[in-house]
Amino acid sequence: MDETRARKIRFWYGVALAVLTVIVGILFIFAAASIYGGREEGVPPYSRDIVGGYLKWLIYPLGLWILGIVAGYVLSVIFPLSEKCKPAQSAFTSLRRMKKKIPQGGSEEFNAQYRAYRKQELIKLVLWSVAACFALATAIIMIVYLATPVNFDPTAEYLASVDTALRPNHIIIRMVQHLLPWVGASMLLFIGASLYEYFSAKKELGCVKQLLVLGKGTPVREPSALSQKGNAAVKAMDNRWVKLGIFAALFVLAIVFIVVGALDGGIADTMAKAIALCRECVGIG
Repeated sequence: MDETRARKIRFWYGVALAVLTVIVGILFIFAAASIYGGREEGVPPYSRDIVGGYLKWLIYPLGLWILGIVAGYVLSVIFPLSEKCKPAQSAFTSLRRMKKKIPQGGSEEFNAQYRAYRKQELIKLVLWSVAACFALATAIIMIVYLATPVNFDPTAEYLASVDTALRPNHIIIRMVQHLLPWVGASMLLFIGASLYEYFSAKKELGCVKQLLVLGKGTPVREPSALSQKGNAAVKAMDNRWVKLGIFAALFVLAIVFIVVGALDGGIADTMAKAIALCRECVGIG
């Protein structure tokens, strides 16, 4: 089969899978709304029988969607992308490769261009640093909230006017209201930093190319001490024994926390919360 026909097949497969994905999503939303909206007065909406009765009709479109994903893998094997269709080298890859060749230069024009390039690098560093610091603050806020027992106490004062059967739902909703804005803001910061780096890559690449032209004939600029330490740290982290050591340390730490939690009576608390979650939210209890 020629490449033109294979490209058309891949295109229409992508369109069909996208449409099917939207349909399955709409059906899930419709089923959830029907379950909650069609409940009788005084009857819990999310019981096992009611949820199962609605969701069993979604087995067929969901199964078709899964078959569509499998068909996509089969198509990728039967009609692989040719060398001409493979994506070209990205600006990130080119920029990473060409930064290592920046010369020392020395002319006024070269120095001005180099300052513009370093300004772009500094802006990226500041954006990623702000995103990382905000993510760290978000993690601390989440840990403090999750480690505060009163936030998950069904006898707390703020739940006094709520029906006992609905208190687990209010606890979860309150947790989402407190933590979701922080998590969402952290994600937006990382997305913003990624988008800025993506759109500035071509501009930086142009600066680097001009630097290579302006500084032609001069020695390659030595990386700063900070860059050398960063590169050494990246290489060290890429070592398989270092990775294995990190995974082993995290595994041991997880086991220690599980044992401490079990000795502190956390198993009973976790089981009670899991039962409440399944009965009130999922409907399988």
